[in-house]
Amino acid sequence: HGVSCTILRVANGYGPRAQMKAPSFGILNWFIRLAIDNSEIKIFGDGKQVRDYVYGEDIIQAFLMVAARNDLNGEVLNVGSGVGVPLIDIVKKVVKLAGKGKIVYVPWPETNKKIDVGDFIADIQKIKMRVSWESSTGLDDGLSKTIQFYEKNRSHYW
Repeated sequence: HGVSCTILRVANGYGPRAQMKAPSFGILNWFIRLAIDNSEIKIFGDGKQVRDYVYGEDIIQAFLMVAARNDLNGEVLNVGSGVGVPLIDIVKKVVKLAGKGKIVYVPWPETNKKIDVGDFIADIQKIKMRVSWESSTGLDDGLSKTIQFYEKNRSHYW
């Protein structure tokens, strides 16, 4: 229809100011909420499924950099860290940084087994080459900032 657009496919985003009332809007933020509440964080199977996580400010930077360009019409670019982290490793980091929360291993529900995508790491080579973008916030730093934000502002988010 003659609409000029660029598509950004974003990996698992996390960070301050996200919706925290349900897990469907970001699994990592949901795990952070559970840890802050000192609740159980259920891990399906052994937790070794690998995912790519990217901090919210880095996502915003990618959108701004792409929006400032006129030569990306019709392009599809992946936005992620380009690094895979096993789920259990990231949950252990969340619990350690929050100083609370409980990890509980549960069997894979049959419905989840059928829809799990397997390991996922975003291939960010195209956005690095075309836009010179890559995430700049390390996982420990991003998790710390996110936990501190919600500890201070939880009354506004849940």
